[in-house]
Amino acid sequence: MLIIQLFVLGFSLAMLYKSWTLFADKKIEKSAFLFWVFVWGSLLMSSFLPAEVWNNVVFSVTFFNSAVVIVVAIILFYLFKLSQKIRKIERDIAKIVRKLAVENKK
Repeated sequence: MLIIQLFVLGFSLAMLYKSWTLFADKKIEKSAFLFWVFVWGSLLMSSFLPAEVWNNVVFSVTFFNSAVVIVVAIILFYLFKLSQKIRKIERDIAKIVRKLAVENKK
C-alpha cells in the first residue's frame, strides 16, 4: 500500500503545483483553481487516511480498491487537461470574434 500512497502523493502534489502555475499565469479563474485544489487535495488526503476510517466510510483497502483510486486519479487528470484545452479554445474563439468584429466595423 505504501507504493500506491507514494504514487498518489507525488501525483497530487504535481497536479496541485500545475493548478497553481496555471492560476498564477491567469490561465484559469479563481473558482476553477479552488475546485481543482479541492479535487487534488481530496485525492491526497484520501490516500493517507487510515484504513479503519476507509472501512467505515467507503471501502476496505485491497488491491482492487487501490487500482480504483489510481484509475480515478487518471480520469481526473484527463478531465483537468480537457478543461484546460476547452478554456484555450474559448480564448482563441474570443480573439477571432474580436478581430472579425473590428474588421467588419471598418
